[in-house]
Amino acid sequence: MNGTNTRNDRFSSSPNLKYFGEKKESEALYDVYLKRIHYSTLVKDLRHSLTEEELSGISHMQWHTCKVYYFKAGSVEKAIEYIGPRQQENDPSFVNILLCTYKTFTTKEELVDLISTRYRQLNINHEDEEEKEIAEETQKCLRTCIYSWIEQYPADFDQHPNYSLLNKLIDFGRNSIGNEKLIDRLVECKEEFQSAHRRSKCINEDDDKSDCSSSCGSASSQSLDFLSIPAFNFAEQLTLLDAELFRKVIPDQCLGGIWNKRNKNDGNELTWSVTATIKQFNRVLFYVVTTILNYGNNDHSTPQSRGKIISKWIDIAQECRMLKNFSSSKAIITGLNFSPINRLKKSWQNVNKDKMEVFEDLTMLFSEENNQKLSRDALWKEGTAKFCEVTGSSSKKLSIRKRRRSRPELPMTQGTVPYLGTFLTDLTMLDSANPDRTEEKLINFEKKRREFEVIAKVKLLQATAKNYMITPDKEFRRWFLSLDILTEEDSFSLSMDIEKDGITKTKDKKSRVFHTVKNLFGSVSNSVDVELVPSESIDSLDTDNINLTTNKEPRRNSIGSVTSSSSGEGVTGTTTASTNTNTTVTTSTTPPSTTPTSPMRLLSAPHGCYVVKVVFENHNYANITKVYKSITINSQERTNSIIQKVLFKYGFQDEDPNSYELLQIMDKKDVTIPKGTNVYYALNTSQPEIYMIVRKI
Repeated sequence: MNGTNTRNDRFSSSPNLKYFGEKKESEALYDVYLKRIHYSTLVKDLRHSLTEEELSGISHMQWHTCKVYYFKAGSVEKAIEYIGPRQQENDPSFVNILLCTYKTFTTKEELVDLISTRYRQLNINHEDEEEKEIAEETQKCLRTCIYSWIEQYPADFDQHPNYSLLNKLIDFGRNSIGNEKLIDRLVECKEEFQSAHRRSKCINEDDDKSDCSSSCGSASSQSLDFLSIPAFNFAEQLTLLDAELFRKVIPDQCLGGIWNKRNKNDGNELTWSVTATIKQFNRVLFYVVTTILNYGNNDHSTPQSRGKIISKWIDIAQECRMLKNFSSSKAIITGLNFSPINRLKKSWQNVNKDKMEVFEDLTMLFSEENNQKLSRDALWKEGTAKFCEVTGSSSKKLSIRKRRRSRPELPMTQGTVPYLGTFLTDLTMLDSANPDRTEEKLINFEKKRREFEVIAKVKLLQATAKNYMITPDKEFRRWFLSLDILTEEDSFSLSMDIEKDGITKTKDKKSRVFHTVKNLFGSVSNSVDVELVPSESIDSLDTDNINLTTNKEPRRNSIGSVTSSSSGEGVTGTTTASTNTNTTVTTSTTPPSTTPTSPMRLLSAPHGCYVVKVVFENHNYANITKVYKSITINSQERTNSIIQKVLFKYGFQDEDPNSYELLQIMDKKDVTIPKGTNVYYALNTSQPEIYMIVRKI
């Protein structure tokens, strides 16, 4: 299990820490660090128990070294035992990590039982005063854990109408804890849930009674005309919808271990808050397509009118960008780059130069190049800033300062709505690249720490999304949510009818324009009630249901493998698709070629990582099938670390990594990566995908 990244993070945050090694216990594995403590602090803490002579005897000493333990892997029971005063001092984020990720390896009922059992075990009479003090401090940490759980993840306890888990905690608090503050908070939480459900019931009844009036109101909302709505107002209302949905996202539903289970019998229950956000993204995307292809039911539709609608959508995308709404802005740009729209040559000729410059800038911003580097950089630069900072080639764009002078009513601080697919991709790649358990079947908490780092970013941006001060327009909302949108098949059919000789516009390779939604999304099964979901790098998604090009080809998964069915397991490389179900196709070591209809790119991975395909070669094992496998390379790994990872992947972990060499496959020749090199920075990333060889010397 590779904990290099985590160790480096600890070194950077605390220069007094030095990695010492690992310590194994029954059902637990710890990273051990040597920590330097300044004696001025130590003496101050021990002054009451030392004599003047003892104090003077150590006054000349500057530093004291002690061992610090970080929980690396273990059982759930050991994780609960780890919670205590030492953990709170040295590893204060552990409780947050546990509460955020526990659903991937246990249940809330089991976690409550373990916390309760641990707390009661500490209630025994302690003869030693020091042991008694430690036990009381540990109980305090466990109470804090329960309190944090209620505050940060209240939905875990919303079990209407019985609230069995909350009732269990309330009884436990009264019988064993005796902390009035915690008990009052538990009771208050239960009352809040009951009150919220009563309000929800009343609202639903009111909605049922107002069906008639709402249907009458919908007639007036249908009178809204797309072209007549100012672009800024349109963008504001989209942003308000997006912000509301993003704030409701339950962060732990984004975890790869939970997100990947969404197609099972639980349906939407596991990821309902995430799928709601995705459905909104898709609605915006396909409404862009629908308005351009079918505006006014296609009556009197001309290239000039379609060019006008395209220009309007570019304005709305730019306004969303100014509002730091990355979600709708990306959805609009993706819709404009969707093949049925992208190919309308005559329509695009009616978009003026200034609008095209803005469109090109936004397309570049939301490209997938280098793991969405530009949009990631913009998000973290502006995420918690007051305003966005627009950059690009267009000199005609309205700066935020000019906007504020012309619209003094705008709030001084804006919120931020990110594109959620970025985080889903990162978390899914983390889930795929790191095992849930070690070889000893212990829970991999190093993986949980890395997942929590991504979740913490989501929670930070959710806090900023509350800063929008936009007045909701109920008429717009009714109109927008009641609109009919075209299906993918109808979109292609209409596009061909409108311009039979239309062609797909070519773009500069650097901009990475996507001509089909398939490049950006995959589909999920009907049980989740979502048409499309972000990130093609999610291996578990079935893309067979999306046919966006006229040339049908076998489905490729995130590492370039070709499979004959969604249930078959593919292997990467140059392959020939088989028509038999569950058939695996043998590969050669030649990397798969790219095609215009299915562009191959560097796979999306957590920021600071590359996902590469590697093959193992050893002349002593001539009978090994040469199959490409995917690994991640982070910015801290050197040659031998990568070789060891590959050897483990192929089941040759006992081999000496020094007897192997690492090479990158290039067009003209294979390039050897020297020993001791930081592989992340040595890679040539000019090719669409990275292929490597670990070869016996």
